[in-house]
This record gives sequence, structure tokens and C-alpha cells, in this order.
Amino acid sequence: MKRKLKENEFHCFLINSNDITSNISLFNSLGHLGFKDVQISKDTVIPVIIIYHPLEDGIFRNTPPDFNISIIEEDLVSTWYTIDGGITNYTFTGTIGTIDQDAWNVALEGQINITFYAQDSAGNIGTTIVHVTKSVPSEPAIPGYNLFLLIGVISVASIIIVKIQKTKFFKGKIEAVWELLLPFKYLKLNLRVIAIFSNIFVF
Repeated sequence: MKRKLKENEFHCFLINSNDITSNISLFNSLGHLGFKDVQISKDTVIPVIIIYHPLEDGIFRNTPPDFNISIIEEDLVSTWYTIDGGITNYTFTGTIGTIDQDAWNVALEGQINITFYAQDSAGNIGTTIVHVTKSVPSEPAIPGYNLFLLIGVISVASIIIVKIQKTKFFKGKIEAVWELLLPFKYLKLNLRVIAIFSNIFVF
């Protein structure tokens, strides 16, 4: 017994099975019967993504990681990835590439989840995630020295140099004044000697 599948039966059958064989029967104007079995397939297999690089828990600095993946899907339509949970998606072709530099720059330090997507013509989407860490090194300090200690030493040395210069300045002034007063000192001493001898020889 043959009958035509109703639309709701046809769709229901497709949803619950990958393949369906439909028998189509036709009569021509002479009343001759012809029929053919038609197989209809529904693609319910999602693409499979394998990540070779970056490695799980890899650590990266300012330079974003390269990626190397493979995709198992005969009818692949599009591929993309995200590093911010799907807020921004970046499409790519092939299986080798580099994470977008601008996206990596704005990403916060810590764990970053890189999610790859692959979609086939039937709309099936496969995803795979790899977890990496972004760790940006701090600015390098002067080798062998503590910055604060170095600043303190420079400050103390500057104060000492200023004091030494001031001391030399005043010492120079004092020596100059002493040279001016030295003749008067000797004059006073000579007067005292003359006075003593005058007293001795006074009759």
C-alpha cells in the first residue's frame, strides 16, 4: 500500500533520523506507472576541531599566540574564534594563524579562553576551547640595584656635595680675611716688643 507522506510526518521523520527513503510513484497520461526511491539525508554531525597549538595552560606575554588546528568536516562553510566569550568574533581561513594583536592588547592579564568555531552547510557548529594565560612582565629595573635605595643614595650624595662646596667657599673667604689681617697682627706684636724694651732701657 502506498500513500503520500503528509508534511508534518515528513518533517518529524527527518528530525528523528539522519536518512529517509521516499518512494515516489507517478502515472503518465497513458496510465503507465513509474516509481523511484529517493534517499534524503539530514546532516546532524557537528564539525570536530582539534587544537595542536597553543598548548593548554600556555603562558604568553605581549605577543599573542599562534594557532595550529585541524577540522574534520567535509562540508565546512566558515570558521572563527573569540577570546572574550563571544563578544567579538574573528573569522579566519585555513587552519594556521595568529590571534589578533589588538584583541590581545585589550585582554586583561590572567586566564584567557580561546574558543574556536567551525560551521557546516547544515548549520551545525562545532567548538573547542583552549585555556592560556596572559602575563605581561613589569618594566625592568636597573640590574643589581634597588630603585628607592639608589634614589636615596643620590639624594644624600647631593646634600654632601653642596655642603662641601659651601664649606670651601666660606673657608676661602676666611683665609682671605686672615691674610688681610695678618700684617696688623704682626704690627701689634712688634709694638708690644718695642714697649717692653722701652721699659727695660728707661732710666
